[in-house]
Amino acid sequence: MLKLRIKFAKSGRAVYLSHLDIMRTFARGFVRAGLPLKHSEGFNPHPCLSIAHPLPVGFAGENELLDCELARTGAEGALEALKAAMPEGLEILSAEEEFTPAKDIRMARYRLKLEYDAGSPLTAERIGELLGRDEIPVVKRSKKGDKTVDLKEHIKSVSIEPRANGAEITLDLTVKEAPISPRLFIQSLGEELRPDYVSYVREGFYTEDGERL
Repeated sequence: MLKLRIKFAKSGRAVYLSHLDIMRTFARGFVRAGLPLKHSEGFNPHPCLSIAHPLPVGFAGENELLDCELARTGAEGALEALKAAMPEGLEILSAEEEFTPAKDIRMARYRLKLEYDAGSPLTAERIGELLGRDEIPVVKRSKKGDKTVDLKEHIKSVSIEPRANGAEITLDLTVKEAPISPRLFIQSLGEELRPDYVSYVREGFYTEDGERL
């Protein structure tokens, strides 16, 4: 058996694929590439594939992580074969046999592009006012129900580049059991500063020591 980490980018029309769609696409891609995946045992075996903290629908990713197990030894030719087998929007970047476990992820970096129809009210000063508060309470929604969290505890850093009709924001958020969504940051801006359009790109993951995975 061979354990591999596949790094890939998700862009274009692929941002509208769900996590399950992406998993199915990868499973088919491995078949087309002639790379036999190891399968789990039991009544309903499934391919041994896992994506670290899957992105929500609508998010792009520049350095996503997929761990897999191949039912063979040796990775020679695996990268090029898989590149050729994947559809537009899912770009294979690298294949690694040695890698840091996904459980060591502690931070995710996002790039947000905010646009306003009537000119941008957002400035670095107003972001500074937001971050200067003692708490930034936001409502986090999940299948288990709504929960109020203090977003300030999860923000590692924020930088802003104002634009004529909006801003580009780089946002570092903590990752523990699960990532904190950058959508909560947009929620925290309130009605006055909330943009008319936002695009989200996850640039990558980092460990506690600042190592990029």
